[in-house]
This record gives sequence, structure tokens and C-alpha cells, in this order.
Amino acid sequence: MPTAFTPWTNQDLVLYHGTTEGGARGIMTTGVLLAESTRRTDFGRGFYTCTSRPQAERWARIKALAGAPATRPAVVCFTVERDALAHLQSLVFVRSVPDAEDYWQFIAHCRSGNPHHGRRQAEGHYDVVFGPVMKGTYLQREAYLGYDQISFHTARAIQILSRSQILSL
Repeated sequence: MPTAFTPWTNQDLVLYHGTTEGGARGIMTTGVLLAESTRRTDFGRGFYTCTSRPQAERWARIKALAGAPATRPAVVCFTVERDALAHLQSLVFVRSVPDAEDYWQFIAHCRSGNPHHGRRQAEGHYDVVFGPVMKGTYLQREAYLGYDQISFHTARAIQILSRSQILSL
């Protein structure tokens, strides 16, 4: 017998960003600043979020441990309209198995420090990139099971991250 389900309503997407308390306060005060992002990451310089609060909390704890002794972890929660997200130029990776050559090549391209996504268009970046999270090194070709990342790479993409709040850990 089928179970009851909630009908699809194109509801907002909830995204999480793991950081420190200072980082969270900065986001709430000045917004997301792409200039402060790191270049050699899975999808290149950008602002990274995920759809799992426990995943974001884990990342926040890692960042806090790497900070000064009194650094505390924090998670910023964003509510994003799916229709706004649909208007962005996106790149999506669904598979991270060892033979998903496009995914691994893109990660190698971005992690090697390339300043753009290799696009032929003038801006060189996708607005947003969706995909699995790499585990270990490029040569290992392994991703964290059940982890995802949604990275925002342009000012146009950052604009849809306007509704946010800090969550306590």
C-alpha cells in the first residue's frame, strides 16, 4: 500500500554554510563577499553551501578547530527560491564514481588554482555549481557518501542568498 506524501509545491530550498561565529556575523553584517573565498577548492573560488545541516555543522567545527583557541563554530542558513536559482547559469555533477571523468577533470582544473571555470564566455564562471564533495586527493577519485555542495561564483548568484539566519550549534 502506498504511503502518504507531501505534494510538490516548488518550495524554497534551504542551504547551510558552516563557518565560525566571526564568519557568520560578517555574513550577516556585510553579506557574502566572494573576494574572501579560497581559490583551490573543488569548484574553484566561490561561496560554498550544502543541503545538509549536519554536514555544515561538521565543517563549522573543523573551521573552528583550525582558528584561534576561543573560536566557536556557527552555521548560516539561507532560504533560496528555486525559481531564482533556476535563472542562474549552472553546472551540475550528479556522479562522483571513479569513471565520472568530467567531474574529476573539473575538480583538477579548479583545485590547480585556475581563476575561472574554463568557459568560453567572457566571465569564465558558472553562476553556481552543484555536486558531490571530493574526499582525499584527485588521484583517489573518491567522494564523501551523502555529502553535497552548492557553490556560488558570481555576484549575480550571491544576490539570491538574501534571506539568512545564524543557527546555534
